[in-house]
Amino acid sequence: MGLGHMAALQGYFAQQGLKGFEVVSCVNGGDCLERLERGDIDLTLASDIAITLATQKGRLIDVVATVSQSRRSNQFIAHRLPGVASPADLRGRRVGYIKGTSSHYFVEAFLSFHGISVREVEMVELDQVRAADQLIAREVDAAALFQPQAPRAIRELGEAGQVFEVPGLYTVTINLVARPGIADADLRAVLLAMEQAEQDLLGKPAKSAQALSQRLGLPEAAMRAAMADFDFRLGLEQGLLIALESQARWARRSALVPSSSSVNYLSLMRVEPMRQVAPRRVTLIK
Repeated sequence: MGLGHMAALQGYFAQQGLKGFEVVSCVNGGDCLERLERGDIDLTLASDIAITLATQKGRLIDVVATVSQSRRSNQFIAHRLPGVASPADLRGRRVGYIKGTSSHYFVEAFLSFHGISVREVEMVELDQVRAADQLIAREVDAAALFQPQAPRAIRELGEAGQVFEVPGLYTVTINLVARPGIADADLRAVLLAMEQAEQDLLGKPAKSAQALSQRLGLPEAAMRAAMADFDFRLGLEQGLLIALESQARWARRSALVPSSSSVNYLSLMRVEPMRQVAPRRVTLIK
């Protein structure tokens, strides 16, 4: 979200020769990838989980670069209820998640980390738009949410809510994805524009948060908090490939994709544009 909107706001795409370049918003990465498949858009940002599920279902894409990552974007939030003081107390409770997103992956990883089987809780699928509202209204006792819904739920629940922290359990990556066939030169121009935006976000965070909050219609404090949760750095690392392959195994186990599905993720990696922009930031072996 941050790099794309900042690059558009500052006119960096136009500076790189991409005339008429427009940045539009989607509900989430899965929605963006569906638009990409329909031909409504040419590039998008999507999480690693969204990429895993889309490609396992047969969608053809090029993964161009990681633009940001966060160990804090996904949060496990619970109502402060009698008898619920730790994750172990979640057994028998209603636990919400957003199917087919990083929320889904994170909730299962969270429960597994604490020795809780998904069969020991009541798993409740939340609406991708209303998830925070459903948690706040206590349609569930706890939920795994990501930005921007997680911070809003935490803020509105206040003392009635609690966050169960698990540092480093899952690092979500946000990645630049393109439809096949886009020229290397155009992808390189997009990356250069986003690199300029990266320098703004890292070098002038307060000014960037103010500009982005106005563009996106969000409170400035919420925008600052969201930016603080992410590390903005363009790259293409071997770790992304490992994560996609691991998530594919999870998706098959969870019956989100056919058990027979198989994807060669290395073949989806469009390495050359990122190598031309910042070769030292490419650790992917291809």
